[in-house]
Amino acid sequence: WDAASGKNIRWKAEVPMPGNSSPIVWETRVFLTGADEQRREVLCFDSESGQLLWRAEAPGTPQSTAKPPEVMDDTGFAAPTPVTDGRHVFAMFANGDMAAFDFEGKLAWSHGFGIPENGYGHAASLAMHEGLVFVQIDEGHQGPDEKSNLYAMNAATGAIAWQVKRAVPNSWTSPIVVEHEG
Repeated sequence: WDAASGKNIRWKAEVPMPGNSSPIVWETRVFLTGADEQRREVLCFDSESGQLLWRAEAPGTPQSTAKPPEVMDDTGFAAPTPVTDGRHVFAMFANGDMAAFDFEGKLAWSHGFGIPENGYGHAASLAMHEGLVFVQIDEGHQGPDEKSNLYAMNAATGAIAWQVKRAVPNSWTSPIVVEHEG
């Protein structure tokens, strides 16, 4: 395919919000995130036509919306890639806000983790396994300072199922799920 000439491009669509997350696809839906200093959105496109089906704003908390987090230009406010279970799409943003939307764009739940202390801007993508959404928030500046955590969120309710401290400072790593020796 050739983007300049349009050769072999089925469709293209303007994305109404800036973001550095990767798109995810479930059947005929393409999801991605976008955000700026004031708004955080999840966008849903039709994979056959490129039509924007819906865009929904993720709610903020008083703490997360009082002052935008400091982010690098390369990171922006919507760097984490969302994840889906085929019923809901889950998204995380640089200000520590997370939201779940159904496939029609209706908010199912939201959770505020507080603005991560991360000089790069929060960029860890989400992972999913057996009804849990994994959220990694690594923060702090030097060494193990007890600020970083891995959270398992109940996908249906948004409640924290468990959390584990991580002895690392800020990072851009993302959780992955693997089966090891059964």
